[in-house]
Amino acid sequence: MKSLLRSASIAALLASALTAPIAANAEELSPAKPDGQVEWEGTPFVTDTTNKSKATTMSTGETIIDVSKWQGNIDWAKVSNTVDFAIIRTQYGSSVEDYMHRTYEKQAKANGVPFGVYSYSLAVSSSDARQEARDFYNRADKDAQMYVIDVEEMTGTSGESMRTIINAYVDELRKYTDKKVGLYIAHHLYNQLNLDTSKADFVWIPRYGSTAPAYNYDLWQYTDKGIVSGIGGYVDLNRLHPSQDLGDIRGKSSLVTEAGNEIDPTKFFVTNPGHVILKKDASVYKNTTFSDSQKIRTLDKNSVVEVQGISLTSSGVPRLKIGTNKYISANKKYMQKITANYESFYYTNPKKILLKKDASLYDNVDFTSQTRVSAATKGAILDIVGVEFTDGGTPRLELADGRYISANKKYVQKVRTDIENYITDVPERVLTLKEQTLYNDFERTSVYKNYGIDRTFVIDSIEYTDAGTPFLKTSSGKYMTALKEYTLAVPEDIKKYYYTTDFPKTVKTVQAISEFSDVELLTKVKGIPVGTTIQIADIEFNKNGVPRFKTTDGTYVSAYKTKFE
Repeated sequence: MKSLLRSASIAALLASALTAPIAANAEELSPAKPDGQVEWEGTPFVTDTTNKSKATTMSTGETIIDVSKWQGNIDWAKVSNTVDFAIIRTQYGSSVEDYMHRTYEKQAKANGVPFGVYSYSLAVSSSDARQEARDFYNRADKDAQMYVIDVEEMTGTSGESMRTIINAYVDELRKYTDKKVGLYIAHHLYNQLNLDTSKADFVWIPRYGSTAPAYNYDLWQYTDKGIVSGIGGYVDLNRLHPSQDLGDIRGKSSLVTEAGNEIDPTKFFVTNPGHVILKKDASVYKNTTFSDSQKIRTLDKNSVVEVQGISLTSSGVPRLKIGTNKYISANKKYMQKITANYESFYYTNPKKILLKKDASLYDNVDFTSQTRVSAATKGAILDIVGVEFTDGGTPRLELADGRYISANKKYVQKVRTDIENYITDVPERVLTLKEQTLYNDFERTSVYKNYGIDRTFVIDSIEYTDAGTPFLKTSSGKYMTALKEYTLAVPEDIKKYYYTTDFPKTVKTVQAISEFSDVELLTKVKGIPVGTTIQIADIEFNKNGVPRFKTTDGTYVSAYKTKFE
């Protein structure tokens, strides 16, 4: 637990922020926790978040509620307009699962309300605490952003201290999640409980009214008489310590320890990797024992799997939990951790790539100024021999010479192995060489129109299929093939030239021009004076798509219209 700052001005700040009861009928609302065993110290102020002139605020400004079945049916769409974070009760000990928590979790997600979960502890021993922790984790939604152990009673009957019992609870919970674990500690029992707050990521303390908790805290439950749009009765309201923000009570924990001391973390995942890609086919089992009778199915090599947590066998071997009663091996030889935003990268070998931007090349998967060895320019096409990953799961593409380049799709584009047969640089305009179809959509499910040869189109961009096939997007938003056999990249001013198949068979010069031996017009053969009639055999295009007349003598001259009558 981080060392928290305490300020003598907190009480004064809250005294000015909290409001007295706002209306006579407000007291008639149902209580936030009708089965509460203890009245917390202080007087709970009625705090109406629906009335901005009377709403309670602190320096952070976040509105944080905690709810259980006693809140009944909640309109989470309305709650989402006010609440920044919700903490939802999962269970009351192991024996009583809160029957509303799944509905609350589902609706919170549907309405964009981030949430954590809490469990009211009734553990009487360390072993009991570990069972409660397992039940807590298994019941709670895996999108919960943090977990809280609610300690309000002296429940130990085993002769163990509450400190030992709750430490076991925290330790067991950390085997299954790498998210933050907090302790809700009854203010009046704080010293008697003597909990080890160093094991927790944050501390949440209830104390009602304008007087802040007398102990270090991250989150303060200051009233059980909150009014929030979408909740019919009163609800608990909480405020962060002025030095804290929501990031201090949610997200990944920095206190996660390795599960199972006998397990080699270089060979097994002992904390949740988030997402993995399978190096080999992997069997999925109903439980962690991995017996043939429990096998469900097989996942194919190169499948990407989202991991919900780590579960241990009775002997402490970690398994990856990938769903309700679904487990796969945690052995790293079968899988590779990949970055959480893996969809932004190529994580299997694309074989061939096109650079969308200039990119650096490195001699190591760890990209630093020291490992940078050279650069490649936009438009370059590179052959890829493999994919390697950083320790954090970021993929790198390996070139044949051992250098590495980014696998980020904003820098590189997977392309077909025969990509040289396609246009890959966005042309100004294209000319149809064969009949072809234009489509209304990139998926090419809706035909716009069929066109014959010698039609030109202004091109806006190039888009690629997942397999790396490029298609041209016209300025009018239609899609056409980029295959060079069908489509030729030509200059924007192509219509100033003779370029169609119905070219004139003879032309007469109105300007002096030159005759060349090549279509690029680099090697001059002779000059041609004004008034000369030239016999034309064909139209050919240079490498930039500029049309040239090919004469009956096999030489080339300009096809620019203004040079001829």
